[in-house]
Amino acid sequence: RMGGRGRAVARDAPSRVPEICIVALVTVFIAWTLRETHAPEALALVGLGAASIAADVLLAWAPAPGARPGVDASATLSVLVLPWTFAARTAGGLTSRDKFTLWTLLVAGAVGLARDATPRRVLADASRPVVVATVALFSSAAASLRLVENRERSSMHVHAALAACVLVHALPAVALASRLPRLFPNILSRAESALAAQAAVLAVGDAFAAAVAQHVTTTKRIDWLPTHFLDKKNDAQLLVLFATLTACALFAAAPPPANVLVKQTHAKRGPAATRQKQSPEMKNAQQDRWPRVFTRFFPDGGDTRVFVSSLFIVVTCAWFVVGVNGGDAFTKTLRKMLLNDRNATRNTLALWTSAFLGTSLMNLLTRNATVSVTTHRKKFHVLAAVLFAPPLVFCRFGTNAERKNKNNPFVSKETLAVAYASAFFIFAACEVIRTRRVVLFRVPVGAKLDLAFNMFLDHRDRGGTNLVLCHVSLLLAVAAPLWALGFTQDFGAAFDFEGTGITTPTPDTTKYSPFQNIPDTSQHTPVQVLGPLAGVVTIGLGDTFASVVGTRWGRNAFCRGSKKTREGAFAFFLATALSSYAAWRVTFRATDDFPAPPPKTPVLPIAVASLGSAWLESATEQMDNAFVPLAFLALMGSAGRVFPTS
Repeated sequence: RMGGRGRAVARDAPSRVPEICIVALVTVFIAWTLRETHAPEALALVGLGAASIAADVLLAWAPAPGARPGVDASATLSVLVLPWTFAARTAGGLTSRDKFTLWTLLVAGAVGLARDATPRRVLADASRPVVVATVALFSSAAASLRLVENRERSSMHVHAALAACVLVHALPAVALASRLPRLFPNILSRAESALAAQAAVLAVGDAFAAAVAQHVTTTKRIDWLPTHFLDKKNDAQLLVLFATLTACALFAAAPPPANVLVKQTHAKRGPAATRQKQSPEMKNAQQDRWPRVFTRFFPDGGDTRVFVSSLFIVVTCAWFVVGVNGGDAFTKTLRKMLLNDRNATRNTLALWTSAFLGTSLMNLLTRNATVSVTTHRKKFHVLAAVLFAPPLVFCRFGTNAERKNKNNPFVSKETLAVAYASAFFIFAACEVIRTRRVVLFRVPVGAKLDLAFNMFLDHRDRGGTNLVLCHVSLLLAVAAPLWALGFTQDFGAAFDFEGTGITTPTPDTTKYSPFQNIPDTSQHTPVQVLGPLAGVVTIGLGDTFASVVGTRWGRNAFCRGSKKTREGAFAFFLATALSSYAAWRVTFRATDDFPAPPPKTPVLPIAVASLGSAWLESATEQMDNAFVPLAFLALMGSAGRVFPTS
């Protein structure tokens, strides 16, 4: 069958009903929790969800050149998953930062739908840019109406400036989402490309805001600038931003795919000869990938990638050193790890070293055994749970910061967030070394890395000069929930949720940071305690148990044509719910720092989040690492509003 705009229907799970149903239910549920305090945002979220689901049902999505086949129709998730996250991640409502990010993502989703999901028979290609521009202008204007905080002093230039701020974030995200599949053909799906583009643009926006806050010394109110742009980032946030942006720049240095490389010969030399030997696929790929100013000076796509990657790295380093004084942030964090929290750092390193050695020994013992690739991959899912669950669970909720740090057996969430970003940077560097076949001191390091990766490759990964992102997606699955919660919590001032009249106590920002535990017990909400564990409980434990149970005892397919079973889905739900319940009980165990009785266990939020994530994981194919943890986080936050624990 062919879609409305010529898209071939090719999916691993032919039945679309379960996926469409869970996406619709999650969207409506999150919007319902915002109906009383933020009705316009709720209506906008429902409208975007309805439009994207309609495009999915009508098969109206345009083909995505270069996207990984088989999961193209899951583009609806890419439009909605980040709006879910920022609409639900705060227990009491939407902060000013939440509203700006949410409206930015809503505008980006609307522009993407207008560009890629409008049927050709309804709209001619000639008028498509006009429609995209109209949608962008009207949606950004609607966003500016909601983002103006002092409506009495607002003016036209304030609305125009806020709308421009939204468009500066939304339009590059849409453009980058269309470029990424062409940069990495058959590696990223449409949904993964859109999610990565939105996250990258938000990170760049945070970096710009950090530089602005660092150099703005006046206390005068700037009406046309979103208020969170003037909030200074702490040391951990600066380090996470620097590591993630540098890692993204490194990925851009990966070589072109093997199937479009130029075949070099020694018969002729010069640019003209090189252009004659390029295949039509290579010419089209180069035209789609890089601006003409780059391809004019670098005919070979690989040299262009190295140049662009180097340029991004230089700019990022300049921002970190000069723009935000990152040297002090690095020194303070290092001093904290090695001096103030040296016992916690030592315990964490001992845990991680033991886990890595145990996994390596298991790989050596099973190297010659007949073990499926899926089994090899799930070992690392369990490893992620072993590495990251203890620092997130065994934490103390006390009223004295010095006492808390002394008694904390593992590193804080703040330090763990930096460790996530450092690992992301290391993975990106290893991928560049592997794909470019780097040789260091006559040692073929790249070839050895590629050989070590072979045992973990399946039909989705080709290895060689192509990027392998399975380990990167696993790391981001456990890191993204903590980053999403940490970067946007306004702990520097009391929360004043618009329309609710609720103002929460102001924590002491000299002792606590967004990544660390909150001293006030009224802030111990399910999303703040269990949200950072979203990737661990869903991908590290739930997905592993689902794979084991579904493979050994699965008999009934989850839906028509699906490779996943109902038995596996039930195992996912059970493992996720029980691990979340255990994490809450261990976190609030009776200690000297937290007197008994502990807060009431959020049974209903845990059940709702576990059920929704299990349904979503079973209804989608090849998308669990990217979307399921964020869906769990969003459902936990929304359910925590409806079913409070106290």
